[in-house]
Amino acid sequence: MEFGSGDDPRFLYYTESTVEDNRPWRVVKVDLKNGGKQVVFEDSDPTHYVDLSVTKDKKFLVISSNTKEDSEILVLERNAESEKKESVPKLVIMR
Repeated sequence: MEFGSGDDPRFLYYTESTVEDNRPWRVVKVDLKNGGKQVVFEDSDPTHYVDLSVTKDKKFLVISSNTKEDSEILVLERNAESEKKESVPKLVIMR
């Protein structure tokens, strides 16, 4: 789980797990002011596990989808303007 940008963040990002095998498979953005949710990313491949982190400079959220053999990395800008829009992560490293 990661909070959005700013001293008083409006958004919260977290991973959801599947019921069957407790595999993290999607990233969801929640608007803490109105409770609205948006699925930002999901990976339905049962061999991949999704993880969420923030870069050290706190400018980007990093979404990774991994197995022991490969990875896919996506980023989201972490600033007030881009967070108000519908979040679409940019692919940085393809599987």
